[in-house]
Amino acid sequence: MLERTRAEVWEAAREHHVMCGPLYTGLDLWNDENFRERGLWTTVQHPDLGELPMLGRPYIFEKTPWRIRSAAPRPGEHTRAVLQEAGLEPAAIESLAAEGVIA
Repeated sequence: MLERTRAEVWEAAREHHVMCGPLYTGLDLWNDENFRERGLWTTVQHPDLGELPMLGRPYIFEKTPWRIRSAAPRPGEHTRAVLQEAGLEPAAIESLAAEGVIA
């Protein structure tokens, strides 16, 4: 296996009905034309970093179209909403903010 490429090993395994597959790095995924053509990569608009590439849909479903709703949150961006959903009263959340525990 050390004398063959990953693609050659995978092809030989398929020819002999061996259950295996390649392990891809992030760079492999980025550079793979097949994944690009299938829409694995998309772009998102991040408020601080601008337009960024991001892994897109892993599967194609007929009845549930896939989309990214937003970029990944910044640190602390949703803390207040999460605390409120967890049951903390608004006054307690404001107290934590005043103490500098949350932003």
